[in-house]
Amino acid sequence: MKVLKNFLYNFSYKILTMILPFVTVPYVTRVFNPTLMGEYNYTASIVAYFSTFGMLGIVIYGSNQIAKVSHKGKKEISHVFSSVYYFQLFSTTLTILVYLAYIFLFPSQYQQYFIVQIFSLIAIMFDISWLFQGLEDFKRIVMRNTVVKLIGVVSIFTLIKSQSDIYLYVFIISFSTLISQGIMWLSVKNYVNLVRVGVKEILSNFKPNLSFFLPQISISIYNTLDKIILGSLGSVFDVGIYTQAVNINSVLVNLVVTLSAVLQPRMTNLHAQGKKEEVRRVMSASMLFNSILTFPVVVGILLVSQEFVHMFLGKEYAETFIALNIVVFSLIPIAFSEIVGRQTLIPTDNVRYFTISVMSGAVVSILLNFIVIPFGGYKGAALVHVLVEIIVCALMSYYARKYLDILALLRIAIKPLVTSVVTVIIVHLMFSYIWPIYNSLLSLLLKIIVYSVIYGILLLLTRTITQKEISMIRKTP
Repeated sequence: MKVLKNFLYNFSYKILTMILPFVTVPYVTRVFNPTLMGEYNYTASIVAYFSTFGMLGIVIYGSNQIAKVSHKGKKEISHVFSSVYYFQLFSTTLTILVYLAYIFLFPSQYQQYFIVQIFSLIAIMFDISWLFQGLEDFKRIVMRNTVVKLIGVVSIFTLIKSQSDIYLYVFIISFSTLISQGIMWLSVKNYVNLVRVGVKEILSNFKPNLSFFLPQISISIYNTLDKIILGSLGSVFDVGIYTQAVNINSVLVNLVVTLSAVLQPRMTNLHAQGKKEEVRRVMSASMLFNSILTFPVVVGILLVSQEFVHMFLGKEYAETFIALNIVVFSLIPIAFSEIVGRQTLIPTDNVRYFTISVMSGAVVSILLNFIVIPFGGYKGAALVHVLVEIIVCALMSYYARKYLDILALLRIAIKPLVTSVVTVIIVHLMFSYIWPIYNSLLSLLLKIIVYSVIYGILLLLTRTITQKEISMIRKTP
């Protein structure tokens, strides 16, 4: 039942993260042109690299370490927390010093962007979300993020009025991140205390942490380096168009992987106890729910992308729907990678295979982007984005075959896929020939509503999801 509650908390938050951009992005993209947004996105990608190096693999490593001792009491949890957090302080402080040297010793035309975003790096010093993930306290994480995001939205509408406010906009985003991390410390004493830990023990976290860092940096490489290459070999306009498509897709990714984020600590526990039948049962349910969420989102975006981009981003970003129609297909391999990677390879201590998969994706991403972007621009970057996720998924599936029946899992996905395709065909024919609507906003809203209703009805009629599948998740302790 705890898994179900955590899923509902996490899912509710993901829905919020989907709704808020509908409120803020149309406003922001009408205040700032694609060039300004491209400059911000370009510099934010570089800052993201510093953040990744600063945190190494602490988020995953730390949550795993906490999960292993979560049943042993506050004293043991406090010791592990202190050991990992002191190492985090060391690595993030070093990263901030390198960042300051970078922006002041090698100044560029974007220096002001880099200076304002220093708060994002300071924030990672105080990031202890891994503690609450390890304790499976998703409620606290969700409540914190919800409050901070709402404050950020209010600040944007209140303070951002013209293109000259671009640095203020960057400050709001950067400083909000710092606030969100600081809030978590208000209740930390209810769970742990900071205790004295020897230097040798603190530094001993480096080697195991590195195994979690390598996949993190690899993921960061093929999620952010494409924008840097696009800005260098293409144009900041291309970066602005491509980034908006990827940002929309990222929101959708967060939605479809919600269950996986909740199940990872539970799967670690089940694998450790050797409960193979329980693992198989939960994996089947996970595959079904991931498929039910993923396929309708992918084909649904193809149905409404042009109207969505027009209403959501404005005419200056009209080309974004082309990039979005390409990158949205990455949701399918990403959803399956969550099952074979995050829910299988990591819980079974096969981090090295997880690492090999994502590092291979990073290498392919770099090579293909350098080849494709010069003549393909944002379209080429979008295509590479999808190909990389397919390669990563294929490699993870190969390494996870020892623990999972891959073909059996793929068969589970057939019904949701067929149901989604049939639904989109029905809705497309309905609005193209039977009930054409020429108002973009009305058309968008009605398509979403009708699509959701028909999809839900078909799921019930085909018995794609029944009470049996729902109970699988409910019964997971």
